[in-house]
Amino acid sequence: MLERDAERPPHTCCMIDGTHYVIEPDEPNSFFQGFGGAKFHIHFDDGYEVTTHNLWCQGEPEGYWKEKFPNNAKFDWEWKKIGTGEYLVPKK
Repeated sequence: MLERDAERPPHTCCMIDGTHYVIEPDEPNSFFQGFGGAKFHIHFDDGYEVTTHNLWCQGEPEGYWKEKFPNNAKFDWEWKKIGTGEYLVPKK
């Protein structure tokens, strides 16, 4: 992930609450988009904002790698335990 992030254009990957995400181009006519095409407003720490319907979760870096991926953005969603799984849902 670290190598790929370095090759990506600015503001196309982010760390939010310890989880790594990649922002891919919106594909309005595609059936295959991150999070089923849900709308996300991402606020980067440097003031840049992105709205996307194609956000992909890459997971949480662990151990030694965690420090290599500092948080750099926020959004109005949160991981919530529902039943036996965890789901990303809008914050209330």
